[in-house]
Amino acid sequence: MKASTGLLGVACGSGARRTGKVVRLTGAALAAALGCLGPDASAQVFDAAPAGKTPARSYQRPARAYIRPAGGVPAANAPTTRAYTQRAGGVTTADTPPTSARRAPTLEAETPLGRTAAFYQEYIDPYVAERLTLGLRLVNNKLDETSRPADRDGGLTFLGYVNELEQQEKSGVRLVVGYRFCPYFSVEVSHDEVAARTRNYNTGLSDGVLRLSGPVFAATLSYPVTDKLSPYVGLGYAPWSASFEHDDWWHLDYDSPEAYEAHGSPRGVLFEDRSRCIEVEDDSATFFTLGVAYRFHRHAQLDVMMRQIDLTSKARFYYDYAGEQVPQREGEFTMKHSTFGIALSFVF
Repeated sequence: MKASTGLLGVACGSGARRTGKVVRLTGAALAAALGCLGPDASAQVFDAAPAGKTPARSYQRPARAYIRPAGGVPAANAPTTRAYTQRAGGVTTADTPPTSARRAPTLEAETPLGRTAAFYQEYIDPYVAERLTLGLRLVNNKLDETSRPADRDGGLTFLGYVNELEQQEKSGVRLVVGYRFCPYFSVEVSHDEVAARTRNYNTGLSDGVLRLSGPVFAATLSYPVTDKLSPYVGLGYAPWSASFEHDDWWHLDYDSPEAYEAHGSPRGVLFEDRSRCIEVEDDSATFFTLGVAYRFHRHAQLDVMMRQIDLTSKARFYYDYAGEQVPQREGEFTMKHSTFGIALSFVF
């Protein structure tokens, strides 16, 4: 038994010695081979850097970025989207503008609307903004002279037996347009009229209505007390036309309105062979105006004014026999009147 055990130990010892010898021979052969290949060979095999050398980098695929081409320059405050870049070591992101921000719709200057807006801003707005006003003025006119002495023979009446004037349509709304060249000078154009019914002192009846109307031009000098309040004085001119609207019964030579109605109020049918007519002349006058303007809003202005226009219409009374005029009397209607007005205007 001891003999067999001894033999086994001898055999194992000899096998271990042979194995160690083989390992040593293999290591020596490998070291010799690496020495022949050079100092970098061991680093490539064992992934270790030799002395004085940097480790070699491993291979990486080139990065691919998935970014849609931009269609335009984004706005400064446009929101951004995320672009994803694929790399070997992971995924990174970068900010890019969204497609909607890259191409924003604009108003083309070549469109009719664009050309109109550009033309207005360049050629019209500099001469209109803060200068042009358009509004409505409520006026009240008052005649200065409405009666004269009842003395036809002495020539003290207006015309013949007419010695009284009853003013008609004292108040009205008028259109007014203004233009301011500077804070101190402006011009204004409006329209106005005055009317009066005649009265005869011998019968108390009326022959008709005298009417004067026309444009009113004014140039004003303003003094801005504040940014909103500007009192002003002005000089104006009023070239007015005159007309006389005859009452039918008088024009057709009937004795009274009742007699005219008794005949059925025939239009254009003379009572006899003649008609009675009053002819009036146009007149013009210069005038002064006073007022104050209050700018209570950027586009709104309130204006209070007063003026006095001295107009006199020359008149004559005649009979008309089938186109042949026979003068009877001459006179005049004094239509001097004072006007008080308040206007509300839009400032462009």
